[in-house]
Amino acid sequence: MKNGKLQWFVGAVSAAVLLTAAPVSAGYDTSKTVTPEKRQAEESGQWEDAPGERKWHGAAKAEHGEWKAMHEERRAYRMKRLKEAAQYFGIATEGKSAKQLHKELRAASKADKAKWERFRREQSAKRLARLQSIAAKLGIATQGKTARQLYRDIRAEIEGISEQRSS
Repeated sequence: MKNGKLQWFVGAVSAAVLLTAAPVSAGYDTSKTVTPEKRQAEESGQWEDAPGERKWHGAAKAEHGEWKAMHEERRAYRMKRLKEAAQYFGIATEGKSAKQLHKELRAASKADKAKWERFRREQSAKRLARLQSIAAKLGIATQGKTARQLYRDIRAEIEGISEQRSS
């Protein structure tokens, strides 16, 4: 019995030694290894704007101050839209916060649903007109297309242009 345990131990140790001594590169893809050159290029930011690569989260790399500025821009845009809607419904906006305006607009929209629907249709028409003018500048046909179709066509055209510039 003692001899069986010794044989098992010797066999396990020899297998471990053989596995650690075997060449790893036989079945290993060396193109994915991080070489010092690749590491240096990544650290220096050289590959961030590589052609053909897409920045999925470009805004995520923004500095703290840029995030703050983007947040303020968004807040100002939202307030502008709320004031525009409040003006349509005849609600005074002076000295009111966005939360207060939102609450009053919600109450006004529930009180006069027909007026709210007219407002929404007008806003949709403005958006469609804006998209049509952008599409016309880009040379995209606008006849008979919805706002969603125009948006997708404009987006595809812009992405195609940016891909051509990066190539």
